Amino acid sequence: MFECVSGDQCSVRVNGFLLAAVFMTFLWTPASLILSLLVLLAGAACCVVSWRRGGRTRAVAALELLRFVLIVLVLVTLNQPELQREVRPDEQPRLVVLHDVSGSMKTRDSAVQSVVSTRQETADGLIRPEVWQPVAQRMQVVFEPFSAAEPIGAGGTDLQSALLAAADRHSGLRGLVVISDGDWNIGEAPAVAASQLRVRGIPIYSVPVGSEQRLP
Repeated sequence: MFECVSGDQCSVRVNGFLLAAVFMTFLWTPASLILSLLVLLAGAACCVVSWRRGGRTRAVAALELLRFVLIVLVLVTLNQPELQREVRPDEQPRLVVLHDVSGSMKTRDSAVQSVVSTRQETADGLIRPEVWQPVAQRMQVVFEPFSAAEPIGAGGTDLQSALLAAADRHSGLRGLVVISDGDWNIGEAPAVAASQLRVRGIPIYSVPVGSEQRLP
């Protein structure tokens, strides 16, 4: 997206980043550079000789110029050109922590250091600000609860909608952390949202709570 501050000062904004510069670089080696120079000189000499032998006409000059341009393009390709963009964050990077508050989180089967508690109590301990203090020094950490997208029937958990909605709400997103028991019974599989967000460059980190087996 283009944004102009004044009549002649415009910037390009891409996914929360400000595009600062675009430049070309080459992954050349000393051997490829020397070879390119030798081929370039030899090609230029051959073009001049052919032009003189051809009567020094404009048609021959145009043909030899085209041949020389093709040689230059081949040599540029040999040195592996890369178009690079220099970007800088236009806003503070953000990490969103989604924590499940659905009914299944009330199940008491989460054992931490021989102490059995509910899944919700375990999740509450993981969203304390001091737990995320090292991360908060580098980016903004946002905590958001989720359960069902709508109060359907007896309730449920819609992981896919929660993931996609969080990604749409926040700009400058560096990742999503999901603290949940993984039980979903509304919407499509969370893997569908994970695939879509992977394409957008947004990683998902899962923090499971609860026991895989029923505790006595």
